[in-house]
Amino acid sequence: MPMRQLAKKQKRVEKVKSNLLVVCVISILPIIGMYLVLLKPKWLNSQERFITYSKRPSVTFIMGVDKPGQQYFGLAEHHFLWHPDESTMTIVKSCRDLSSVLSYLNTHASDTEPWGIINIVLHGNVWSGLSLAMWPEGPRAYPKELFRAARENRFPRLDNQSVDEETRVSFWACGIGKNPLINLALREICTTGEVVRPNVFASPHFVLFKAKDEYVERYAASYWPYFFKRGYRPSISEIDYDHSLRFPEANVDWSAILMEDQQTSTENICKEEFHIPVSCTVLYEDNHDRPSVGSIEEQMTWIRS
Repeated sequence: MPMRQLAKKQKRVEKVKSNLLVVCVISILPIIGMYLVLLKPKWLNSQERFITYSKRPSVTFIMGVDKPGQQYFGLAEHHFLWHPDESTMTIVKSCRDLSSVLSYLNTHASDTEPWGIINIVLHGNVWSGLSLAMWPEGPRAYPKELFRAARENRFPRLDNQSVDEETRVSFWACGIGKNPLINLALREICTTGEVVRPNVFASPHFVLFKAKDEYVERYAASYWPYFFKRGYRPSISEIDYDHSLRFPEANVDWSAILMEDQQTSTENICKEEFHIPVSCTVLYEDNHDRPSVGSIEEQMTWIRS
C-alpha cells in the first residue's frame, strides 16, 4: 500500500458506486421486520462531499468498534485512511459521543484555516437515530431526544475558527438522513455560536464498505421494509406479493432475492440481519384487567394476543 501524499490532495467529487443489493432482516421484539435493499448499478453524484478548495485539514471519526464477525468500522477506517479520493489527514478513534466530537474539533482546529472535511462514521437507523451517546455517560441519540437537546443548546458550540460555510460535515450511518428530526438536529449541533452553518449531510442510504482491488470502496443502497410478528414467518410468495403491490416501480424479482442464502455476499448482493428492541406501554383501567406475566410462557402469550 503506497503512502499517501497529503500535499498533493486535489479537488474531490463524491461518486458512490451503487451496484449493491442488500437484504436485511430486522428482529424487533415483539415484531420482526425484513429489509429488501437495492440500488440499480449507477454512479451517484448527489453531493460533492469531498471537494476542497484549499489545503484545509480533514478528519474522520470512527465512532465504534466492530462486534465479532462484523467489519463495518474496520473497513471504514481503511477506506478513509487510504482511499485515493476520500482519505482524510487524520483518523480519530477515541471519541464515543457527539459532545466529544465537537470538543475535539474545537481543541484540534488549525490556527490558519477551519476544517475542510469532517466524516463521522457510526451506526444508526431512521427510527432509533444515532447509535451512540449524546455526551459521556449520557442517553442515546434518539431522534426526538437529539432534537430536543440540540434546541436546548446542551452540546458544546463549535468555534468560528473550527468550521465555516465551506466545511463539509458528513454523518455516515444507515438511513439517518431520511428522518427530518435528525437532519434538523445535526445542522443545529454543527452551527457555531455566531450562527455560521457548515454544509451538513446525513446519509439517507444504507452505508456499506467493501474491499475491492487494493482499496476499500464506499457504497450506498436504498431499502424497502417489511414487518411481521415474532414467532411467525410469512412465506416467500407472501412477501413477494406484498412488495410487488407496495413498490411496483422497483422492478425487482423479490422471490429470487428472498430465495438466496442468508449469508450470500457478492459484488451485487449483500444480506445483513439487524436486531432492534422496541418497548411499548399498555394501560389498564384496574388491577383486575392486568395479565399475569410472571413466566416466559405467560409473557409470550400476552405478546401474541
